Amino acid sequence: MNNPFQDPELIEIRALIRSGREPDNPQLINQWLHRESCCANRRGIRPCTRCSKERQQNHYEQQFYLLLDTISDELISPNWRRCCLDAIWQPLHVLHQLIHNEQDRSRWLQLRQELSLCSHYVAPGLTAIS
Repeated sequence: MNNPFQDPELIEIRALIRSGREPDNPQLINQWLHRESCCANRRGIRPCTRCSKERQQNHYEQQFYLLLDTISDELISPNWRRCCLDAIWQPLHVLHQLIHNEQDRSRWLQLRQELSLCSHYVAPGLTAIS
């Protein structure tokens, strides 16, 4: 299967998202989430039927952490960080769909907790006028 993490165009889109260089283009995040799937055979926000659960979990956790890191970066405009916060539910949603046992559930709850803590600390900076 193709590895979306090696696609030069997707690498550039991830860099744009992480750096917040296109703060007036929030659609870029949705385009990335829909184009960068766990494999080249699926699109959208549902689990893939061709990739292993572990591959999918790894993939969507990487998406989650790219968005979480961007949300946490106070050097990026508040508007862009809010866009990332609005989109972070998508990889988290797919990860929820991939829960098959208590270990998966525990990991998913851990990610939600990280998001909750991060949101609590960055909230004042997200309300700043951009």
